[in-house]
Amino acid sequence: MKRLLSLITLVVVAMCCYAEQKIYVVDGFKYLADPDTKEATLIYNDNKYSGDVVIPASFTVDGIEFKVTALGGQCFYECYFLESVTIPESVKSLGNECFKFSGIKSLTIPHGVTTIGENCFYSCHSLKSVSIPSSITYISNGCFINCDKLTSIVLPASIKSMHYCCFFGCTALSNITCLAPNPPTIITDCSITSFAGFYSSTCILYVPNVDAYKAATAWKDFPYIYKIKEGGDQPSDKQQCEKPIISFANGKLLFSDATKGVEYHYTLTCADVKTNEAIDNGIVDLAASYDIEVYATAEGYRASDNAAATLYWVKDDGKIGTDINTAKTRGLVVSSDQGLVTCSGLNDGEQAIFYNTEGKLLGKQTAQGGTAGIATQEKMIIVKVGTTSLKVHVNQ
Repeated sequence: MKRLLSLITLVVVAMCCYAEQKIYVVDGFKYLADPDTKEATLIYNDNKYSGDVVIPASFTVDGIEFKVTALGGQCFYECYFLESVTIPESVKSLGNECFKFSGIKSLTIPHGVTTIGENCFYSCHSLKSVSIPSSITYISNGCFINCDKLTSIVLPASIKSMHYCCFFGCTALSNITCLAPNPPTIITDCSITSFAGFYSSTCILYVPNVDAYKAATAWKDFPYIYKIKEGGDQPSDKQQCEKPIISFANGKLLFSDATKGVEYHYTLTCADVKTNEAIDNGIVDLAASYDIEVYATAEGYRASDNAAATLYWVKDDGKIGTDINTAKTRGLVVSSDQGLVTCSGLNDGEQAIFYNTEGKLLGKQTAQGGTAGIATQEKMIIVKVGTTSLKVHVNQ
């Protein structure tokens, strides 16, 4: 009987302790707070967090000061208009799915944080950069799933293990710097590793011990593994390969780069690629154009940013050719970067005319060295060469 009473007492005490936790809304932030420990967790607030959010280290209610020590599970769930979050040093953990489906663009995780929950940044399609502190020892499963704008990441020397699918769907990830002297253990699930589901075959890995990583499970699958420069955490911005230039001349597609000793990694895609396609008239219409992406790597340098362009097969009479086997064709490569549109493969003295999509003349350029270009703030323009008109999306 005494034992039964003791158990009942424990349950009542536990219920009372739980009941003492209270929800407060202060200055637009919603907290679950414990008056006994005077600690609070920031919790979900009906998608009301947006823009640049600065979380306070503490808040006061009824004369009691509460310290913010955690971001709860799904805290910023579906906060599509969220851009950045400043997290105070008092925070020790980020809950499961903390930023899932949010619009966050960048985040610096403070050194006080020791735990990052599962699927923490799940499908954060706007996330471009995240800084992970040395207080983190493992990366949880699904942490950065589908963060397809994330181009690079630095893993601190403190990392001991990484769970499966950490970077699944991170299709833009071009370089990873891992500062751990020994390769972190990769925890798999049915042979699915931390690096499943993204293009590890084109991602550059920077590490302190190349031989150790080349022999380690999953890490050894990276074809490009380079040693981190001595005395630095990672190669500096000055040591990034220059973005390649794509051009066309004398019947050849050409890449060039200001960085010496580079190797080019390119992808060609074409709308003509089909598998088991069915037609009933026996006539195949060809797009006669190729989308090109290329980046450069070199020993001791970070991989360059991606360069992109489109190669058009054009008949000599100026009309876009649909028969790429015809004898009289030439290639025109059109690229854009930071508002500068460039057309190469032209004949010297040939004129390129640039219009906006409403037909307004933006300018005319006569080709020199086979190239003509224009700077514009338009998002899309028309490039006219002879009787050929090409629609170009402009990267600003």
